[in-house]
Amino acid sequence: MRIEIAKDVIEHLKKFPFGYPVSPDNDEWKLLEAPFSITDEEGELLCQLMPYSEHVDDIARRIGRSKDEILPLLDGLLHKTWVLRTGTREDGRYTAMTWGPGAMELQMPWLSRELLELYSKVGPLDENYPPEALVPHFRVLPRESAIPHNAEVLPSEIVSYLIEQADENELALTECLCRKMARIQGRGCSAPVEDQCLFLGAFAVTAVEIDAARRITKEEAKQRIRRAQELGLVHQANA
Repeated sequence: MRIEIAKDVIEHLKKFPFGYPVSPDNDEWKLLEAPFSITDEEGELLCQLMPYSEHVDDIARRIGRSKDEILPLLDGLLHKTWVLRTGTREDGRYTAMTWGPGAMELQMPWLSRELLELYSKVGPLDENYPPEALVPHFRVLPRESAIPHNAEVLPSEIVSYLIEQADENELALTECLCRKMARIQGRGCSAPVEDQCLFLGAFAVTAVEIDAARRITKEEAKQRIRRAQELGLVHQANA
């Protein structure tokens, strides 16, 4: 992708809730090339996508292009981990991804020492995007068994509720990103890496589509949650 298009993409992604990281060497555009290279056409379309779900027909209408023209580009961006999708290819909803929370989980099968070294070279968001102005990446969900009966807890804070409310085709399981990264770097703990991160919704659909995760049933998802509790692990939600 040409540098001028890459800069346009970065400026667009900076407007998203999580912003975009910067590099002291001014080479943060290299993140758009890892682990997959984006074409000029894909970059131009990415500059027009939004960080919220839009039906493919609405996208085509909004940007003044035909559906048949943008579908192959959306396919490319999806498989290169820059777009999420729910529903079918031609009748689905698409969401642009920023570089950051969620993106690396989708890149799980392609993580390597070289890729992590590239990621480590980018710094925090610049002064125009102070951390306190951004959406938090993670939040801890307490175990249901530890919550008193008289406590008022929002359903969105309960892991099993989220699983039960999810569509059967929108549940997926993959490796633990944090522990996999640590092991690649020669660190880590004794907790298992395999089949630890649970995806729901668009993340699940997209991860299965690009072979970054496998689809699971609600019962298996609940079994994984119980297993995590037995291991003393804490549930964290990336919303």
